[in-house]
Order: sequence, then structure tokens, then C-alpha cells
Amino acid sequence: MKKYSKSVTFIAIVALMFALALQSCENTYTKENSKIEKCLSKRDFDKAREIAQSIAPEDYYYSSDDHKRHYYRQEAMLKINQAQLSIMTADGQWDDAQAFAQELNATDAFQELFRNNINKLLKSRQYETILLILSSWQIEKPYRERVENSNYTEKGDIHEEIGNVPFNEEVQAYNKMVDGILQYAILNDELGLTKKCIALYKPEAVLVKKEKKYPNSETYTLKNNAKTRALEILKENGITLK
Repeated sequence: MKKYSKSVTFIAIVALMFALALQSCENTYTKENSKIEKCLSKRDFDKAREIAQSIAPEDYYYSSDDHKRHYYRQEAMLKINQAQLSIMTADGQWDDAQAFAQELNATDAFQELFRNNINKLLKSRQYETILLILSSWQIEKPYRERVENSNYTEKGDIHEEIGNVPFNEEVQAYNKMVDGILQYAILNDELGLTKKCIALYKPEAVLVKKEKKYPNSETYTLKNNAKTRALEILKENGITLK
């Protein structure tokens, strides 16, 4: 019985030490985050980044929502980038903001900001800005012409999607944005914008065949189904592109 009690005590001590370590990381981040917030309120982005860089890169918390580690320094940098990009775009500096995001490897933050502001840009008839951004839109997830084994791979306790599933999801999200702009162009008789929208659609990965010798091996090709559907919509609305 004594041996069991010592074992339980040891586990409890380890658990307590781990909890205290996490709390320490969290307290440090909370303190630094407060300083970062003050810098952001003054638009002192350089100082905010300097403070964020002082956070230990290995400090993180585990989220039960997405079952992933979230690193405090990365989250602080993301917040700073989002704040600076928001100010730039609010001032109408969309071109500069896009270039700035690419330089800082903050493309995701810029793209999310753009998605949230598409309707505002359309209403203010900033068509050239919209078209310029979408024409240079990068799909981050890779396309694979050949997919081996399974569509999932187990990484620790996380099932990570491989193959062309992530690629197609990203392409479909992008094409959905273009669909929205096309719909606006049709409803507002913006023929010039309509024509340019058609050229923006991106192709998806489509399964060509499964190998007989290797049941889990698949071959894909790129096909622009979204563009085909868009042309059908134009036809239904009596719009012919020349």
C-alpha cells in the first residue's frame, strides 16, 4: 500500500509541476500581451514585434477544440500583423497591404481580411483592386497528380488529411468568392467585371483513375468545373461573352 501511495504522490507532484509551468507561460504571455496591446493602440508596430520576439518560441498551450498546440509568440505576431494590415486596408492601401503580407509571411491574415471586405469594396466600385488581388491569389495547399496509400495519415493523436482534399477545399473557398463577385456583376449589369471574373476561376483536382495493382493509389488531373458552371449561369441569364 505504501508503494502505491508513493507512486500516486509522485504522479501528483509531476502533474502539479507541469500545471505550474503552463501557468507560468500563460502569465508571461498575459503580461507581454498587455504591453503589445498598448503598442498597438499607439500604432507602434515595431515595438510590438520587439516585445513579441521576447516570448520564448517553445511556450504554447494545447487547444481541445482543434487538438493542436498554439504557440504564444506566433499568436502575438499574428495579432500584430492583423492590426497593421487592418489599418492599411482601412486607409485604402490594399496593394501595399498585400505586398506587406507576403513579405511578413502573413498571407492568411491578409486573405481573411480581404474576404471580410469584399462586399464593401464592391459597393465602393473598387473593381480593379478586387481583380488585382484575386489574380495574384495563391493556393497554399499542394496539388498532387498522384496520391499514394490513404487519404489520411496519423500524426500523434491527430489525423491529418493528405492527398488533394486540402487543395480542393482551398480552391473551392476561393472560387466561392469569385462566385459572389460574379453574382454582383450580373445583378448590377457590370459586363466588364463579369468577363474578368470568368478568367479568375481556378481548377480543382479531379480523380482520373485508381490503379488496379495498387488499390490505394490514385491519379488526378486539374479541371475547371467552377468556370464551366459560371458560364452556364451566364447563359441562363442571357449573357454571351465575346
